[in-house]
Amino acid sequence: MEIRVSNIQKNFNKASVSYDCVGKIQKSSAKFLVDEILNFKNFDPKTILDVGTGTGYLPEFLLPKFGSSSFYLNDIADKMLEVCKIKFSKYSNVFYLPGDMLDLNACICDYVVSNLALQWVDDLRNALEFLNTKSSNLFAFSTLLEGNFYEWRDIINKYQTIHLHKYPKEGDLVNVCFGIKKRNQIFQFWSKNFSLTLDSALEFVRYLKLLGACASLDSIHLTNFRKLIQEHQHPLTVTYKVFFGIFRNTDQ
Repeated sequence: MEIRVSNIQKNFNKASVSYDCVGKIQKSSAKFLVDEILNFKNFDPKTILDVGTGTGYLPEFLLPKFGSSSFYLNDIADKMLEVCKIKFSKYSNVFYLPGDMLDLNACICDYVVSNLALQWVDDLRNALEFLNTKSSNLFAFSTLLEGNFYEWRDIINKYQTIHLHKYPKEGDLVNVCFGIKKRNQIFQFWSKNFSLTLDSALEFVRYLKLLGACASLDSIHLTNFRKLIQEHQHPLTVTYKVFFGIFRNTDQ
């Protein structure tokens, strides 16, 4: 587990300089989540904690709406936070919490938010329950669902059987969320597909590297990889399957 966490940290640190150039889907996901948060904006949070902030897409959308709130940005990749520090340098109400989101000693915040970061944890239920306890008013998140990048899975398995990252089924995730819901909370959820087209299979692999992500748990054999790249030099469309969930106090 420590090796896996270290690899995640290493990959995202490397991608910190390229993430904003390729993070179109991540930003669209953040925008969707923020729009749903703001649909019920009758409460001005004093504190907002963003876990797995990356280069700060959620704060980009939330800061103009909650200018008097204190923002606490967390990420396991220090260099991602360095990008945030530059991006939000004019704000005196933004603070930084480096480290694993599940090791946070942060105080309870009014809002806890997270965009496309929870798919990297080993125990999603535990992470959701833990982060929900860190919120006094609202906990909003997005994460990937089963079938994410299914087009790439179908292609790569023609050359070699590999294990892709395992994402939860929507029904199972809904059950988990209702199971951890506090007595004074309501829970709402949405699922949405985002499509992304790359020029070729090789460009998709490069895209993942620039993003700091990977699509599989196994490495494809070099011979198989070369054959795959040679035979897929045409445009490739992949689908992000994203789940959005919001826990709100019933008095909102």
